Amino acid sequence: MSANNRTKQSESYAIIWILAFAMVISVMNSTMFNVALPSLREEFQLSSSQVSWVVTAYIIIYAIGSVAYGKLADMFRLKNLITFGLCCFALGSIVGFFSSNYWMVIVSRIFQSVGASVVPASSMLIPIRYISIANRGKALGITSAGMALGTAIGPIIAGFVIGFASWRYLFLISFLIIVTIPLFRRYLINEAPSKGKSDLIGGILLAASITLLLLSIT
Repeated sequence: MSANNRTKQSESYAIIWILAFAMVISVMNSTMFNVALPSLREEFQLSSSQVSWVVTAYIIIYAIGSVAYGKLADMFRLKNLITFGLCCFALGSIVGFFSSNYWMVIVSRIFQSVGASVVPASSMLIPIRYISIANRGKALGITSAGMALGTAIGPIIAGFVIGFASWRYLFLISFLIIVTIPLFRRYLINEAPSKGKSDLIGGILLAASITLLLLSIT
């Protein structure tokens, strides 16, 4: 293997590890706040159904956004989509940390989910676009491991943070995802987007279906 090929391969795997880290934070952001619900309920004097929207709002938009970003990646540069998404995620984390009212918490969670949903969409696209077929399985395994790790350690970290500080510091943990933005900007190429058309009606119907399903379960 030539030095040039080895460099390209190392750069390809660098973007996979960066993506895996972003996946950990993205998934943690969902599971962490399950632990914070009792604290939020007590502080803002909420009912169980009201406080559950901290998690429900995130999951609804996260599910819709994961599909939407997949389509948008055919129309816009993936580098720019990820930058936009992670900036929204970071903005939501800042708003959440300084929340003094419950509605601010919900707004922050909405911004977080709008941004975080770019990560699962990218976890499918980046291995396909940047990793050879022979190594693609390994790359997908790494990103899947990031998802599993985030699911597992989210409640543990949340319990530790809430035990020693406040639920607001969970938003600071989520804010760590901002460190991946310059790395994504470095390793993702400026690929030319295709001239695809968006299925607006289909997107609205999909969003409505997912929302109504999750609301009925909630």
